[in-house]
Amino acid sequence: MAVIETDIGAIIANGTVVVTYDDRVTVGGVLTAATTIETDVRGRAASDASTGMVRAVSVVGNRSEQMMTWGRRNTFPLQLQSAVSQSYLIPSLLDTKKKILVGTNSKALCFGYERFVWENDKQVVKRDRYPLPLEIKQLLARSGGHRFWLEIAAEWCDNGNVIVELVRQTAAKSADNLSIIQMRAQKARFWRKSVQNNMGITPFAFFRGDAWQLSSAHQVNFETRTTNLYPNVEADKNFLYWTGDPQFYANDYYYDVVYTGGLPWSALSDGTPIFHDAQRKRGAFPCAHIRMRKGMFLNPNYHTTHDAKLKAQYLAEEKAERSKWLAAANAAITGIDKAGSIIWNEEEFTKGIEKRMPDIEIVPLQLNGNDEAMLRVHQISEAATIASTQIPAPLACIETTANGEIKSSYAEALRMVQAVHCPTPREILLEPLYLAMEMNGWNEKYAYQSHPSAPELVGFVEPTPVFWFQDMEITDLHQTANVKKQ
Repeated sequence: MAVIETDIGAIIANGTVVVTYDDRVTVGGVLTAATTIETDVRGRAASDASTGMVRAVSVVGNRSEQMMTWGRRNTFPLQLQSAVSQSYLIPSLLDTKKKILVGTNSKALCFGYERFVWENDKQVVKRDRYPLPLEIKQLLARSGGHRFWLEIAAEWCDNGNVIVELVRQTAAKSADNLSIIQMRAQKARFWRKSVQNNMGITPFAFFRGDAWQLSSAHQVNFETRTTNLYPNVEADKNFLYWTGDPQFYANDYYYDVVYTGGLPWSALSDGTPIFHDAQRKRGAFPCAHIRMRKGMFLNPNYHTTHDAKLKAQYLAEEKAERSKWLAAANAAITGIDKAGSIIWNEEEFTKGIEKRMPDIEIVPLQLNGNDEAMLRVHQISEAATIASTQIPAPLACIETTANGEIKSSYAEALRMVQAVHCPTPREILLEPLYLAMEMNGWNEKYAYQSHPSAPELVGFVEPTPVFWFQDMEITDLHQTANVKKQ
Protein backbone atom coordinates (compact mmCIF):
# COMPACT_ATOMS: atom_id res chain seq x y z
CA MET A 1 0.00 0.00 0.00
CA ALA A 2 1.55 3.29 -1.07
CA VAL A 3 2.59 5.83 1.54
CA ILE A 4 1.83 9.43 0.64
CA GLU A 5 3.30 12.32 2.62
CA THR A 6 0.61 14.96 3.06
CA ASP A 7 0.49 18.62 3.97
CA ILE A 8 -2.22 18.09 6.58
CA GLY A 9 -0.38 19.77 9.39
CA ALA A 10 2.81 18.16 8.08
CA ILE A 11 4.59 19.15 11.26
CA ILE A 12 2.21 19.54 14.19
CA ALA A 13 2.99 21.55 17.31
CA ASN A 14 5.31 18.86 18.62
CA GLY A 15 6.68 17.79 15.26
CA THR A 16 4.36 14.84 14.64
CA VAL A 17 4.00 13.88 10.97
CA VAL A 18 0.62 12.78 9.63
CA VAL A 19 0.87 10.12 6.92
CA THR A 20 -2.00 8.88 4.72
CA TYR A 21 -2.13 5.27 3.55
CA ASP A 22 -4.43 5.64 0.54
CA ASP A 23 -7.79 6.31 2.24
CA ARG A 24 -6.72 5.27 5.74
CA VAL A 25 -5.13 7.81 8.06
CA THR A 26 -2.57 6.84 10.68
CA VAL A 27 -0.76 9.09 13.08
CA GLY A 28 2.82 8.63 14.11
CA GLY A 29 3.89 9.71 17.59
CA VAL A 30 1.69 11.28 20.22
CA LEU A 31 -0.58 14.15 19.25
CA THR A 32 -1.15 17.04 21.61
CA ALA A 33 -3.04 19.20 19.10
CA ALA A 34 -6.08 18.26 17.06
CA THR A 35 -5.59 17.50 13.39
CA THR A 36 -8.44 17.58 10.87
CA ILE A 37 -8.41 14.56 8.60
CA GLU A 38 -10.59 14.69 5.47
CA THR A 39 -11.15 11.22 4.02
CA ASP A 40 -13.49 10.06 1.32
CA VAL A 41 -13.52 6.28 1.14
CA ARG A 42 -16.45 6.03 -1.28
CA GLY A 43 -15.22 8.48 -3.89
CA ARG A 44 -17.76 11.16 -3.04
CA ALA A 45 -17.40 14.62 -1.58
CA ALA A 46 -16.14 14.44 2.00
CA SER A 47 -19.14 14.12 4.29
CA ASP A 48 -19.40 14.62 8.00
CA ALA A 49 -19.53 10.85 8.47
CA SER A 50 -16.19 10.23 6.75
CA THR A 51 -14.39 13.14 8.38
CA GLY A 52 -12.54 12.43 11.59
CA MET A 53 -10.37 14.38 14.00
CA VAL A 54 -7.73 13.04 16.36
CA ARG A 55 -8.31 14.46 19.82
CA ALA A 56 -6.59 14.06 23.15
CA VAL A 57 -8.90 12.57 25.77
CA SER A 58 -8.38 12.62 29.54
CA VAL A 59 -9.35 9.25 30.96
CA VAL A 60 -9.69 7.88 34.47
CA GLY A 61 -6.24 7.57 36.01
CA ASN A 62 -4.94 10.98 34.87
CA ARG A 63 -3.59 9.68 31.60
CA SER A 64 -4.19 11.02 28.11
CA GLU A 65 -5.26 8.90 25.14
CA GLN A 66 -6.01 9.60 21.49
CA MET A 67 -9.55 9.36 20.16
CA MET A 68 -10.86 9.38 16.59
CA THR A 69 -13.97 11.52 16.46
CA TRP A 70 -17.12 10.45 14.64
CA GLY A 71 -17.53 13.29 12.15
CA ARG A 72 -16.14 16.80 12.33
CA ARG A 73 -18.21 17.68 15.40
CA ASN A 74 -17.96 14.20 16.92
CA THR A 75 -21.77 13.96 17.01
CA PHE A 76 -22.53 12.29 13.67
CA PRO A 77 -24.86 9.60 15.17
CA LEU A 78 -26.93 12.39 16.74
CA GLN A 79 -26.96 14.37 13.49
CA LEU A 80 -28.12 11.26 11.63
CA GLN A 81 -30.79 10.59 14.25
CA SER A 82 -32.01 14.19 13.99
CA ALA A 83 -32.22 13.99 10.18
CA VAL A 84 -34.13 10.71 10.33
CA SER A 85 -36.55 11.96 13.00
CA GLN A 86 -37.64 14.79 10.68
CA SER A 87 -38.67 12.30 7.99
CA TYR A 88 -42.21 10.95 7.92
CA LEU A 89 -41.06 7.89 5.98
CA ILE A 90 -37.61 6.67 7.08
CA PRO A 91 -38.41 5.82 10.77
CA SER A 92 -41.26 3.48 9.80
CA LEU A 93 -39.12 1.90 7.07
CA LEU A 94 -36.28 1.24 9.52
CA ASP A 95 -38.73 -0.18 12.03
CA THR A 96 -40.07 -2.54 9.35
CA LYS A 97 -36.53 -3.55 8.42
CA LYS A 98 -35.66 -4.24 12.07
CA LYS A 99 -38.68 -6.49 12.61
CA ILE A 100 -38.00 -8.42 9.40
CA LEU A 101 -34.41 -9.02 10.53
CA VAL A 102 -35.03 -10.40 14.02
CA GLY A 103 -38.76 -11.13 14.14
CA THR A 104 -41.33 -9.81 16.56
CA ASN A 105 -40.89 -12.21 19.52
CA SER A 106 -38.41 -14.52 21.24
CA LYS A 107 -39.57 -17.54 19.24
CA ALA A 108 -37.89 -16.10 16.15
CA LEU A 109 -34.37 -17.12 17.32
CA CYS A 110 -33.65 -20.71 16.38
CA PHE A 111 -30.94 -23.11 17.62
CA GLY A 112 -29.93 -26.27 15.82
CA TYR A 113 -27.64 -27.88 13.28
CA GLU A 114 -27.04 -27.78 9.55
CA ARG A 115 -26.95 -30.91 7.44
CA PHE A 116 -26.06 -31.36 3.79
CA VAL A 117 -28.29 -33.63 1.74
CA TRP A 118 -28.72 -34.42 -1.95
CA GLU A 119 -32.04 -33.52 -3.58
CA ASN A 120 -32.59 -33.78 -7.33
CA ASP A 121 -28.85 -34.18 -7.93
CA LYS A 122 -28.12 -30.99 -5.95
CA GLN A 123 -26.57 -30.62 -2.55
CA VAL A 124 -28.77 -28.46 -0.32
CA VAL A 125 -28.38 -27.27 3.26
CA LYS A 126 -31.16 -27.99 5.71
CA ARG A 127 -31.46 -26.69 9.24
CA ASP A 128 -32.96 -28.78 12.01
CA ARG A 129 -34.25 -26.83 15.00
CA TYR A 130 -33.68 -28.03 18.57
CA PRO A 131 -34.74 -26.62 21.95
CA LEU A 132 -32.32 -24.08 23.37
CA PRO A 133 -30.03 -25.59 26.03
CA LEU A 134 -30.67 -24.18 29.49
CA GLU A 135 -27.29 -22.40 29.75
CA ILE A 136 -27.78 -20.55 26.45
CA LYS A 137 -31.37 -19.72 27.39
CA GLN A 138 -30.14 -18.24 30.70
CA LEU A 139 -27.47 -16.17 28.92
CA LEU A 140 -30.10 -14.73 26.57
CA ALA A 141 -32.48 -14.08 29.47
CA ARG A 142 -29.78 -12.16 31.39
CA SER A 143 -29.12 -10.17 28.21
CA GLY A 144 -32.74 -9.03 27.94
CA GLY A 145 -34.28 -11.75 25.82
CA HIS A 146 -35.75 -10.64 22.51
CA ARG A 147 -35.31 -6.98 23.49
CA PHE A 148 -31.55 -7.46 23.10
CA TRP A 149 -31.99 -8.43 19.44
CA LEU A 150 -34.39 -5.56 18.81
CA GLU A 151 -31.93 -3.05 20.27
CA ILE A 152 -28.89 -4.14 18.28
CA ALA A 153 -31.00 -4.51 15.13
CA ALA A 154 -32.27 -0.95 15.66
CA GLU A 155 -28.68 0.30 15.93
CA TRP A 156 -27.78 -1.60 12.76
CA CYS A 157 -30.68 -0.06 10.87
CA ASP A 158 -30.15 3.45 12.29
CA ASN A 159 -26.39 3.92 11.96
CA GLY A 160 -24.86 0.66 10.70
CA ASN A 161 -22.88 -0.10 13.89
CA VAL A 162 -23.48 -3.03 16.25
CA ILE A 163 -21.86 -2.58 19.67
CA VAL A 164 -22.24 -5.22 22.37
CA GLU A 165 -20.56 -5.28 25.77
CA LEU A 166 -19.67 -8.82 26.78
CA VAL A 167 -19.77 -9.15 30.57
CA ARG A 168 -17.10 -11.43 32.03
CA GLN A 169 -17.52 -13.59 35.09
CA THR A 170 -14.91 -12.92 37.77
CA ALA A 171 -12.64 -15.71 38.96
CA ALA A 172 -14.31 -15.71 42.39
CA LYS A 173 -17.67 -16.60 40.83
CA SER A 174 -16.52 -18.95 38.11
CA ALA A 175 -17.72 -22.18 39.72
CA ASP A 176 -19.69 -22.99 36.55
CA ASN A 177 -16.62 -22.23 34.43
CA LEU A 178 -18.36 -19.59 32.31
CA SER A 179 -16.43 -16.77 30.72
CA ILE A 180 -19.33 -14.65 29.34
CA ILE A 181 -22.44 -14.34 31.51
CA GLN A 182 -24.28 -11.47 29.79
CA MET A 183 -24.45 -9.48 26.56
CA ARG A 184 -25.38 -5.78 26.84
CA ALA A 185 -26.61 -3.86 23.81
CA GLN A 186 -24.93 -0.45 23.54
CA LYS A 187 -25.91 2.78 21.80
CA ALA A 188 -23.37 3.93 19.21
CA ARG A 189 -23.89 7.60 20.05
CA PHE A 190 -22.20 7.12 23.45
CA TRP A 191 -19.01 5.40 22.21
CA ARG A 192 -15.93 6.56 20.30
CA LYS A 193 -12.87 4.59 19.24
CA SER A 194 -9.26 5.17 20.12
CA VAL A 195 -6.67 5.74 17.41
CA GLN A 196 -5.36 2.55 15.81
CA ASN A 197 -1.97 1.26 16.91
CA ASN A 198 0.85 0.37 14.52
CA MET A 199 -0.74 -3.06 13.99
CA GLY A 200 -3.93 -1.50 12.66
CA ILE A 201 -5.87 -2.56 15.78
CA THR A 202 -8.11 -0.23 17.78
CA PRO A 203 -7.35 -1.25 21.39
CA PHE A 204 -10.23 0.36 23.27
CA ALA A 205 -13.24 2.68 23.13
CA PHE A 206 -14.33 5.71 25.15
CA PHE A 207 -17.75 6.20 26.75
CA ARG A 208 -19.51 9.46 27.56
CA GLY A 209 -23.10 9.61 28.75
CA ASP A 210 -24.08 12.86 27.01
CA ALA A 211 -23.26 11.40 23.58
CA TRP A 212 -20.25 13.73 23.25
CA GLN A 213 -22.35 16.84 22.71
CA LEU A 214 -20.18 19.03 24.95
CA SER A 215 -16.90 18.29 23.18
CA SER A 216 -14.82 21.32 22.25
CA ALA A 217 -13.35 21.87 18.80
CA HIS A 218 -9.84 20.75 19.73
CA GLN A 219 -9.48 19.30 23.21
CA VAL A 220 -11.90 17.16 25.20
CA ASN A 221 -11.35 18.49 28.71
CA PHE A 222 -13.14 15.90 30.82
CA GLU A 223 -12.49 12.46 32.22
CA THR A 224 -14.12 9.47 30.57
CA ARG A 225 -13.97 5.72 31.07
CA THR A 226 -12.43 3.30 28.62
CA THR A 227 -13.38 -0.26 27.72
CA ASN A 228 -11.24 -2.76 25.88
CA LEU A 229 -12.28 -3.40 22.30
CA TYR A 230 -12.17 -6.93 20.90
CA PRO A 231 -9.70 -8.56 20.19
CA ASN A 232 -7.91 -6.63 22.96
CA VAL A 233 -9.26 -8.88 25.73
CA GLU A 234 -8.00 -9.12 29.32
CA ALA A 235 -8.95 -11.77 31.87
CA ASP A 236 -11.98 -11.00 34.06
CA LYS A 237 -12.58 -7.66 32.31
CA ASN A 238 -15.62 -6.73 30.26
CA PHE A 239 -14.96 -5.79 26.65
CA LEU A 240 -16.80 -4.40 23.64
CA TYR A 241 -17.50 -6.27 20.45
CA TRP A 242 -17.94 -3.65 17.69
CA THR A 243 -18.99 -4.85 14.26
CA GLY A 244 -20.81 -3.87 11.07
CA ASP A 245 -20.84 -4.44 7.34
CA PRO A 246 -17.29 -3.84 5.99
CA GLN A 247 -18.75 -2.70 2.67
CA PHE A 248 -20.18 0.38 4.37
CA TYR A 249 -17.19 1.89 6.14
CA ALA A 250 -17.49 5.66 6.59
CA ASN A 251 -13.78 5.45 7.43
CA ASP A 252 -11.53 2.84 9.03
CA TYR A 253 -13.14 3.42 12.41
CA TYR A 254 -16.91 3.66 12.04
CA TYR A 255 -19.45 1.98 9.79
CA ASP A 256 -22.00 3.80 7.66
CA VAL A 257 -25.59 3.06 6.64
CA VAL A 258 -27.02 2.49 3.18
CA TYR A 259 -29.67 5.21 3.30
CA THR A 260 -27.48 8.31 3.84
CA GLY A 261 -27.57 9.03 0.10
CA GLY A 262 -31.37 9.06 0.27
CA LEU A 263 -31.61 11.77 2.95
CA PRO A 264 -31.77 14.66 0.41
CA TRP A 265 -34.62 12.85 -1.34
CA SER A 266 -36.33 12.39 1.99
CA ALA A 267 -36.03 16.11 2.73
CA LEU A 268 -37.60 16.85 -0.66
CA SER A 269 -40.59 14.56 -0.06
CA ASP A 270 -40.99 15.88 3.49
CA GLY A 271 -41.20 19.43 2.12
CA THR A 272 -44.29 18.73 0.01
CA PRO A 273 -46.86 18.70 2.87
CA ILE A 274 -45.16 21.73 4.44
CA PHE A 275 -45.51 23.64 1.17
CA HIS A 276 -49.17 22.77 0.74
CA ASP A 277 -49.99 23.47 4.37
CA ALA A 278 -48.40 26.92 4.10
CA GLN A 279 -50.39 27.55 0.93
CA ARG A 280 -53.56 26.48 2.69
CA LYS A 281 -52.96 28.67 5.75
CA ARG A 282 -51.60 31.81 4.15
CA GLY A 283 -53.00 31.62 0.64
CA ALA A 284 -49.83 31.47 -1.38
CA PHE A 285 -51.55 33.01 -4.44
CA PRO A 286 -54.08 35.90 -4.73
CA CYS A 287 -57.44 35.03 -6.26
CA ALA A 288 -58.13 38.38 -8.01
CA HIS A 289 -56.51 41.57 -9.22
CA ILE A 290 -58.50 44.76 -8.42
CA ARG A 291 -57.68 47.72 -10.67
CA MET A 292 -59.08 51.14 -9.74
CA ARG A 293 -58.74 54.71 -11.01
CA LYS A 294 -56.09 56.63 -9.17
CA GLY A 295 -57.66 59.19 -6.83
CA MET A 296 -61.05 57.53 -6.96
CA PHE A 297 -61.53 57.98 -3.20
CA LEU A 298 -59.81 61.37 -3.02
CA ASN A 299 -61.91 64.45 -2.14
CA PRO A 300 -62.27 66.64 -5.32
CA ASN A 301 -61.38 69.75 -3.29
CA TYR A 302 -57.84 68.36 -2.89
CA HIS A 303 -56.80 69.88 -6.24
CA THR A 304 -58.28 73.35 -5.56
CA THR A 305 -57.21 74.06 -2.00
CA HIS A 306 -53.82 75.48 -1.08
CA ASP A 307 -54.09 74.66 2.63
CA ALA A 308 -51.38 72.11 3.48
CA LYS A 309 -53.20 70.80 6.54
CA LEU A 310 -56.39 70.34 4.57
CA LYS A 311 -54.51 68.47 1.81
CA ALA A 312 -53.04 66.12 4.42
CA GLN A 313 -56.51 65.54 5.84
CA TYR A 314 -57.90 64.68 2.38
CA LEU A 315 -55.07 62.16 1.79
CA ALA A 316 -55.71 60.51 5.14
CA GLU A 317 -59.42 60.28 4.38
CA GLU A 318 -58.65 58.78 0.97
CA LYS A 319 -56.44 56.08 2.52
CA ALA A 320 -59.11 55.20 5.10
CA GLU A 321 -61.89 55.00 2.48
CA ARG A 322 -59.76 52.87 0.15
CA SER A 323 -58.82 50.47 2.96
CA LYS A 324 -62.46 50.21 4.00
CA TRP A 325 -63.58 49.43 0.44
CA LEU A 326 -60.80 46.86 -0.11
CA ALA A 327 -61.65 45.10 3.18
CA ALA A 328 -65.29 44.83 2.10
CA ALA A 329 -64.31 43.58 -1.36
CA ASN A 330 -61.90 41.01 0.10
CA ALA A 331 -64.63 39.74 2.43
CA ALA A 332 -67.02 39.48 -0.50
CA ILE A 333 -64.82 37.48 -2.88
CA THR A 334 -62.66 35.23 -0.62
CA GLY A 335 -63.51 32.26 1.55
CA ILE A 336 -65.16 28.93 0.82
CA ASP A 337 -68.61 30.25 1.76
CA LYS A 338 -68.35 32.99 -0.90
CA ALA A 339 -68.22 30.57 -3.82
CA GLY A 340 -70.68 31.60 -6.53
CA SER A 341 -71.44 35.04 -5.04
CA ILE A 342 -71.33 38.31 -7.05
CA ILE A 343 -69.88 41.75 -6.49
CA TRP A 344 -71.16 44.98 -8.00
CA ASN A 345 -70.47 48.68 -8.11
CA GLU A 346 -72.22 51.75 -9.56
CA GLU A 347 -70.96 53.67 -12.58
CA GLU A 348 -72.01 57.05 -13.93
CA PHE A 349 -71.96 57.55 -17.73
CA THR A 350 -71.90 61.01 -19.33
CA LYS A 351 -74.22 61.65 -22.28
CA GLY A 352 -72.38 61.69 -25.58
CA ILE A 353 -69.53 59.50 -24.37
CA GLU A 354 -69.96 55.99 -25.74
CA LYS A 355 -66.94 54.38 -23.99
CA ARG A 356 -65.46 55.10 -20.62
CA MET A 357 -62.85 53.31 -18.52
CA PRO A 358 -64.50 51.94 -15.35
CA ASP A 359 -63.43 53.29 -12.00
CA ILE A 360 -63.09 49.75 -10.60
CA GLU A 361 -62.30 46.50 -12.40
CA ILE A 362 -61.96 43.08 -10.72
CA VAL A 363 -60.01 40.54 -12.79
CA PRO A 364 -60.02 36.88 -11.54
CA LEU A 365 -56.55 35.33 -11.51
CA GLN A 366 -56.04 31.81 -12.83
CA LEU A 367 -52.65 31.03 -11.28
CA ASN A 368 -51.14 27.56 -11.45
CA GLY A 369 -49.93 26.39 -8.06
CA ASN A 370 -47.90 23.61 -9.74
CA ASP A 371 -49.74 21.00 -7.69
CA GLU A 372 -49.29 18.29 -10.31
CA ALA A 373 -45.57 19.01 -10.64
CA MET A 374 -45.14 19.06 -6.86
CA LEU A 375 -46.96 15.77 -6.47
CA ARG A 376 -44.84 14.21 -9.22
CA VAL A 377 -41.64 15.35 -7.50
CA HIS A 378 -43.06 14.02 -4.23
CA GLN A 379 -43.67 10.59 -5.77
CA ILE A 380 -40.17 10.43 -7.24
CA SER A 381 -38.46 11.56 -4.02
CA GLU A 382 -40.59 9.16 -1.97
CA ALA A 383 -39.62 6.26 -4.23
CA ALA A 384 -35.92 7.21 -4.00
CA THR A 385 -36.12 7.41 -0.21
CA ILE A 386 -37.73 3.96 -0.01
CA ALA A 387 -35.12 2.49 -2.36
CA SER A 388 -32.28 3.87 -0.22
CA THR A 389 -33.51 1.83 2.78
CA GLN A 390 -33.70 -1.42 0.75
CA ILE A 391 -37.39 -1.84 1.55
CA PRO A 392 -39.67 -2.65 -1.43
CA ALA A 393 -42.60 -0.34 -2.03
CA PRO A 394 -45.34 -2.80 -0.97
CA LEU A 395 -43.74 -3.22 2.48
CA ALA A 396 -43.66 0.58 2.73
CA CYS A 397 -47.46 0.57 2.20
CA ILE A 398 -47.03 1.91 -1.34
CA GLU A 399 -48.55 -0.68 -3.63
CA THR A 400 -48.79 1.05 -6.99
CA THR A 401 -46.45 2.37 -9.63
CA ALA A 402 -46.67 5.82 -11.21
CA ASN A 403 -49.27 4.41 -13.62
CA GLY A 404 -51.38 3.06 -10.78
CA GLU A 405 -50.49 -0.57 -11.49
CA ILE A 406 -49.65 -2.99 -8.68
CA LYS A 407 -45.92 -3.56 -8.76
CA SER A 408 -45.64 -6.66 -6.56
CA SER A 409 -47.42 -8.37 -3.71
CA TYR A 410 -46.56 -8.13 -0.03
CA ALA A 411 -45.49 -11.77 0.05
CA GLU A 412 -43.18 -11.40 -2.96
CA ALA A 413 -41.62 -8.24 -1.53
CA LEU A 414 -41.08 -9.88 1.87
CA ARG A 415 -39.47 -12.96 0.32
CA MET A 416 -37.13 -10.76 -1.71
CA VAL A 417 -35.98 -8.84 1.38
CA GLN A 418 -35.48 -12.06 3.34
CA ALA A 419 -33.49 -13.66 0.52
CA VAL A 420 -31.33 -10.68 -0.47
CA HIS A 421 -31.09 -8.18 2.39
CA CYS A 422 -31.36 -10.34 5.52
CA PRO A 423 -28.64 -13.07 5.49
CA THR A 424 -25.59 -10.78 5.90
CA PRO A 425 -27.08 -8.48 8.58
CA ARG A 426 -28.33 -11.48 10.55
CA GLU A 427 -24.89 -13.07 10.56
CA ILE A 428 -23.44 -9.76 11.80
CA LEU A 429 -26.06 -9.47 14.56
CA LEU A 430 -25.30 -13.05 15.70
CA GLU A 431 -21.52 -12.51 15.90
CA PRO A 432 -21.51 -11.58 19.65
CA LEU A 433 -23.52 -14.70 20.51
CA TYR A 434 -21.16 -16.92 18.50
CA LEU A 435 -18.21 -15.32 20.32
CA ALA A 436 -19.85 -16.01 23.70
CA MET A 437 -20.47 -19.61 22.62
CA GLU A 438 -16.78 -20.02 21.76
CA MET A 439 -15.45 -18.38 24.94
CA ASN A 440 -17.82 -20.42 27.13
CA GLY A 441 -16.81 -23.68 25.46
CA TRP A 442 -20.36 -24.36 24.29
CA ASN A 443 -19.45 -25.16 20.70
CA GLU A 444 -17.76 -28.36 21.90
CA LYS A 445 -20.25 -29.01 24.69
CA TYR A 446 -23.27 -28.77 22.40
CA ALA A 447 -21.71 -30.22 19.25
CA TYR A 448 -24.10 -32.44 17.31
CA GLN A 449 -22.67 -35.73 18.55
CA SER A 450 -22.84 -34.47 22.14
CA HIS A 451 -26.38 -33.11 22.05
CA PRO A 452 -28.53 -35.30 24.33
CA SER A 453 -31.55 -35.28 22.03
CA ALA A 454 -29.73 -35.51 18.68
CA PRO A 455 -31.39 -38.20 16.51
CA GLU A 456 -29.87 -39.93 13.54
CA LEU A 457 -30.25 -37.54 10.59
CA VAL A 458 -29.94 -38.24 6.89
CA GLY A 459 -26.90 -36.62 5.27
CA PHE A 460 -23.72 -35.04 6.59
CA VAL A 461 -24.32 -32.99 9.75
CA GLU A 462 -22.11 -30.03 10.62
CA PRO A 463 -21.32 -30.67 14.31
CA THR A 464 -21.04 -27.01 15.39
CA PRO A 465 -24.41 -25.59 16.49
CA VAL A 466 -25.82 -22.64 14.58
CA PHE A 467 -28.37 -19.90 15.21
CA TRP A 468 -30.78 -18.29 12.78
CA PHE A 469 -33.92 -16.17 12.78
CA GLN A 470 -37.15 -17.72 11.60
CA ASP A 471 -38.55 -15.87 8.58
CA MET A 472 -42.06 -14.51 8.74
CA GLU A 473 -44.46 -15.86 6.13
CA ILE A 474 -47.30 -14.03 4.41
CA THR A 475 -49.85 -15.67 2.14
CA ASP A 476 -51.20 -13.57 -0.72
CA LEU A 477 -54.94 -13.02 -0.57
CA HIS A 478 -55.39 -13.90 -4.25
CA GLN A 479 -53.51 -17.17 -3.70
CA THR A 480 -55.79 -17.98 -0.76
CA ALA A 481 -58.82 -17.22 -2.91
CA ASN A 482 -57.55 -19.52 -5.67
CA VAL A 483 -57.02 -22.34 -3.17
CA LYS A 484 -60.54 -21.93 -1.85
CA LYS A 485 -61.96 -22.02 -5.39
CA GLN A 486 -60.04 -25.21 -6.15
